[in-house]
Amino acid sequence: MKLANRNLRILLAGEYVLGTLKGKARQRFAYLLRTRQDLQSAVSDWEQDLHPLSLSVTPVDPPAALWDRISGDIERDKRMAKRSRSSGFWPWLALAASLAAVAFGGLLATANHQNARALTIAVLGTGPRPAWVMTLARNGHMLEVAAVDPAPRSTHSYQLWMLPGKGLAPRSLGLLPTRPGAHLRLTIPPKLHLATAQGLAVSLEPPHGSPLPGPSGPIVYTASWLHIV
Repeated sequence: MKLANRNLRILLAGEYVLGTLKGKARQRFAYLLRTRQDLQSAVSDWEQDLHPLSLSVTPVDPPAALWDRISGDIERDKRMAKRSRSSGFWPWLALAASLAAVAFGGLLATANHQNARALTIAVLGTGPRPAWVMTLARNGHMLEVAAVDPAPRSTHSYQLWMLPGKGLAPRSLGLLPTRPGAHLRLTIPPKLHLATAQGLAVSLEPPHGSPLPGPSGPIVYTASWLHIV
């Protein structure tokens, strides 16, 4: 894994935090993360940027079957640890990693069961800190927008567009907040099918938005959906 390129480090750190970095690439990144401060800083930045999204998750009680599964996994890992030839730190590290994976999986399953939080994300912006992070409810009818580090323009606004693909024209989804930490919830008409859109785009527009059916100013950001589960 070549990580001399700063932008590549930031991208991989984001995928690592979101859980979309898989297999040997994730194992290699985790190994390098133990000793490389630049990777640790990139991961920390992503965790801080995405943390506001977790604050809006509505707490829910997990189903009883989930606790039974966790208990079974704990007992299984204890037995495996006893049979292991290793001693000291490493068996407990493996057990902790297993429990963390089970707990995270349970959180996603519970959120999905309650339909309380989107598991489809789009990150718009460039550099180490994104401008906005957007999450889409599974039914595709609600878009949550979190402003992370947009660059405010006193004489312009940022307008969000859906890119339907298949030669169809962009569809406006509204103006975006520019104050870091601000949140916006947009109701999406079912006919737009936002979850299957080709992507999203942000254009620079007059203060009240584009006077045209489509973007009147330059496109400054684009993004595709990241499907976490």
